[in-house]
Amino acid sequence: MKRSVFKKATCLLMAVLMFACMAAGCGNAVAGGGTEANEASGETAGEAAEGRGGDLLSFTYLRPVWQPATFVSGGAYEQALFDYANIEVDVQIIPVMEYDAKVKTVVAGGTLPDVMWASGPADPFWRDLENQGAFTSIDELLESHPNVKNNVSETVWNQMRNPDDGKIYFLPRSIASDVPFFTFYRKDWFDAQNIPEPTTIDELNAALETIKNAYPEAVPMTVGMGGFEWMFKDLGTSFGATVGGWVASADDPDTIIPAFLTEEQENYFFWLQDMRRDGLLDPEVGINPDVNHGKQKFMAGTAAAYPGGYPDFIEISAALAKTDPTAEVAIMAPLTGPTGVQGGTRTSYPVDRGMYFSSASDVTAEFFDFLEWWLTDATDFRRYGVEGEMYNVVEGKKVAIPEADRKDDYKTTQIEPLSFFGRIEEELDFEGTWKPAFVANGLEEKFEYWYDSFMAYCENRFPDYLSPTVLSPTSAEIGAQIWESTLSTAYGAVLLNVNGTREQYQEQADAWLSQGGQDIINEINAAQADKSKPTYGE
Repeated sequence: MKRSVFKKATCLLMAVLMFACMAAGCGNAVAGGGTEANEASGETAGEAAEGRGGDLLSFTYLRPVWQPATFVSGGAYEQALFDYANIEVDVQIIPVMEYDAKVKTVVAGGTLPDVMWASGPADPFWRDLENQGAFTSIDELLESHPNVKNNVSETVWNQMRNPDDGKIYFLPRSIASDVPFFTFYRKDWFDAQNIPEPTTIDELNAALETIKNAYPEAVPMTVGMGGFEWMFKDLGTSFGATVGGWVASADDPDTIIPAFLTEEQENYFFWLQDMRRDGLLDPEVGINPDVNHGKQKFMAGTAAAYPGGYPDFIEISAALAKTDPTAEVAIMAPLTGPTGVQGGTRTSYPVDRGMYFSSASDVTAEFFDFLEWWLTDATDFRRYGVEGEMYNVVEGKKVAIPEADRKDDYKTTQIEPLSFFGRIEEELDFEGTWKPAFVANGLEEKFEYWYDSFMAYCENRFPDYLSPTVLSPTSAEIGAQIWESTLSTAYGAVLLNVNGTREQYQEQADAWLSQGGQDIINEINAAQADKSKPTYGE
């Protein structure tokens, strides 16, 4: 740490939530029926379970989507779901990168949907709506719906309780805390230029420089999807950075500070700036509003490397095989940084968004009945979807049809908007879920390599020390305002402008502290008694 600014520490809760929510693109695939992460599990196939009986359940539903927002209502998958589940859903979708801003406009309109996704009570905006009576408390419903309740740990439920009345209003979506973002690269291109797999950040830079000169029609490094400062999070760990989180102060281990004020994260940001300046980073990164542009470039054979979610391996390998049968996708092992730090993965809090239920709705209890059924009797449909369109039965087992081979009505863009929750234990079911997915896509020989890469990234975990439900009154009152007037500008100057300097960045950090950031730090540290390193994921 350096200068007084790094001794003071901070965090803007809203920024932390923004970074945390960007991780969702990786975990999301397991949450809905039929997506690539929950392909065939090897279960014995049989007749489809009987659909949900009872009365028709109709509800309005607002949710973010991580895939392109091209959903068209009335498709074949929608009809199959509605018939099987005996539901009728009026769904409104918002691209995930726009969700947190646009959903507040929806709320300001005064009419809330029956069920809506949100970042939850860690955000003062949503906590304030809880206190205003906008949402229905769900304590009694949790007791009568054990599978819904047991999908979330007791520790997390306690963190969801409103401190004013002790009630729970938010249904969190549990995710695995280990969500490594692999650095994928074109091994065939590296081999052609006699470039060994990089083991350090410096070697990566040198390799990308060689690639830039050898393949001028391609970008050396792009990004998978979403905010690139977050998508590069696991490369950031090689600098010792816990991107977007809080860490223990080097000066006082009993004090936690926001990572954006540490020298480690500053070095990481300016490395990204250097990448842009040197022509090693896709110039569209951080500018193109299409969050999938980088992955699409890689699959089209016009990018040499990109950091992306661990589920991407199947999709990009299959797509590249069609584009270029000689292409070979590889995964870089975690890199050692310039100061000797061994990289790993920036772990996530084991919750990614969740649902609120309008206090004006009269179908919340019926929706919980549906969700209980969805997690139990409907598991077959939830995980595999429609036979003959999303999976086939081969030798008594359900084998998923690759996304590229499905009709448009059964692709992820048509399924994701009508997804709800899955079971947390299914997300990292390597043998039951992931291995059959590799087999189904003709990649069986790559499964162990992919699995070993996952484990290698998880050997060194860089967690966020901040409990997500610890709130700062100052942050709630002026946090967004002082962020926009100070460090928001500095982030853009560093990440999007090659002329931004460290001095400017530190000046903005000092301004943030003086305008209320130091109060936020003090309040967070006073409110959070346990400042030890989190162990989730271990």
